[in-house]
Amino acid sequence: MDSSKTKRRKCVYAGSFDPLTNGHLWMIREGSKLFDELVVAIGAHPAKRCAFTVEERLEMLKTSVSGIANATVCSYSANFLADYACQISAGYILRGIRGETDYEYERGMRYVNEDLNAELTTIFLIPPREIVEVSSSMVKGLIGPAGWEGVIANYVPAPVYRKILGGELSRAFTALWREVTGQEGDDIYTEISERYSEPQRHYHTLAHVSACLGELEQLSLTRDLHARIALAIWFHDVIYDPLARDNEGKSAEFFEEKACKAGMPPAIIREVSCMIEATKRHEAPPEIDARATRLFIDIDLAILGASPARFRAYDEGIRKEYSGVNATIYGLRRKSVLRKFLDRRNLYCTPEYRERYEQQARENLLSVVSGDTRP
Repeated sequence: MDSSKTKRRKCVYAGSFDPLTNGHLWMIREGSKLFDELVVAIGAHPAKRCAFTVEERLEMLKTSVSGIANATVCSYSANFLADYACQISAGYILRGIRGETDYEYERGMRYVNEDLNAELTTIFLIPPREIVEVSSSMVKGLIGPAGWEGVIANYVPAPVYRKILGGELSRAFTALWREVTGQEGDDIYTEISERYSEPQRHYHTLAHVSACLGELEQLSLTRDLHARIALAIWFHDVIYDPLARDNEGKSAEFFEEKACKAGMPPAIIREVSCMIEATKRHEAPPEIDARATRLFIDIDLAILGASPARFRAYDEGIRKEYSGVNATIYGLRRKSVLRKFLDRRNLYCTPEYRERYEQQARENLLSVVSGDTRP
């Protein structure tokens, strides 16, 4: 064996990472344990169409592996992997095997790499059962259907999740803003996304906005009604201090300021502001024609009728937002709030949401109020 290998074991783990998944991250962590230095390299192939640019993938990789001291991130192009390994003085190549198809392909590539560089040794790892099927193409295929944002969070590292979510939401917001105002909304989206990414937030984040927009997409509404509710969704939690009592009012003011500057019709501004203010108590307004507000309130409360697992995640997120409050005091106040919902004749304002979520929502709320946290 070459003496350089015995002195310092350097390995390269290469891929497109479009995007990075939890399976990739497992490979990186395991590889970092096996070698003194692990180079994680993005293979940039001009002919291959990717969802993310090389720069975006480098950013996601660097952020995701920042806690792994002996892992470095870079990219290479127009090279065989074996030649690149030689250039950086790596004696090993790390590859993952997810199934028989991977094995047949990687076995062939192992011999090709050996022909190109006889000093290279290929190391194969098989990921754990729970992530062995996770791939970049699978993750990209999950984006779109209602609830996708909650699904892909299980398969990618947090920085990647934020990037995917942000990209989809940026396109959605700018399209909405252009439709309603005729102006570009990139700067406004940047400010909104920064606010929803504040450290005190654990539930009231962009993921909540995305989930609400997913609920909205399931409704058959006129284009105008859809746009007004979408605006309320985007701005209703833009100002959020868990211990403050005026979040809704300040969020409405924030919206009004941006909408007025953009020349949005006054009638729309007034209606959306009222919708935002209505989330203070989540009660149906008395006006007979307030269908938009009723639907918006129900969309915001849809999480109460989610699956028990998703509801528990929501409840845990709320608790984290009130982490500075004594556990006993928080528990008593939280149960008091949820009991008020249970005491209502109907949790939801509209027939469609009562039919879809009412029963499950009551079961979820009762599990907290009664202290029953079983699955």
